Amino acid sequence: MNNLLFTASKCGMRIAGFIVCLALSSSAEPRLPATAKLDSGGPVVVKPTKGKLTVVTFGASWCKPCKKELPAWNKLAGTLRQEAVFYAINIDEERKAGVRFAKSLKLKHITTVYDPKHKLAKQFGPSKMPTTYIFDSSGKLLHVHKGYRRGDGAKLREQIKRLSQK
Repeated sequence: MNNLLFTASKCGMRIAGFIVCLALSSSAEPRLPATAKLDSGGPVVVKPTKGKLTVVTFGASWCKPCKKELPAWNKLAGTLRQEAVFYAINIDEERKAGVRFAKSLKLKHITTVYDPKHKLAKQFGPSKMPTTYIFDSSGKLLHVHKGYRRGDGAKLREQIKRLSQK
């Protein structure tokens, strides 16, 4: 638990969300594929794609930076289809809130996964919301991007372009 970087002000969340964030932190490095059985009863597998990077971001409707990040990542996902596959993992404790949130953002190019019991989040251990992970086609973690600020879309585009050339 030494990588707990959360403060309520950094992720713009309520106290209940803050407690969730603390519980999600992990010191293990994530790797793909990641599998969890979700509330809907069905399994979800976030897996690497042959010849492409896999971008996985964690967020929630109560996370103010996530509301700005996801539209930027959606735009990137639409323009970088040859280089990367994008997943958005929503950790809202109420699945309905996560579904409303994703629909309001009109995410056309990102696969949205709802993780209200935080099974995938526990495997990845994001220490800040949002946190984005980039994996190579074998499932090895290449890069972690924590938070979101104006201009991060261009930075992530550059990172994906650079990593996809390797």
